[in-house]
Amino acid sequence: MNDTVGGFTTALCAMKALLEHGIELNAVPDHHPA
Repeated sequence: MNDTVGGFTTALCAMKALLEHGIELNAVPDHHPA
């Protein structure tokens, strides 16, 4: 469950930056690189 919450928090922070400041973070794709 801890990993799920961390992933949600990362996605939430990335969306907040995009919506409020127009900054696209690569936080979500880079969370689990292939």
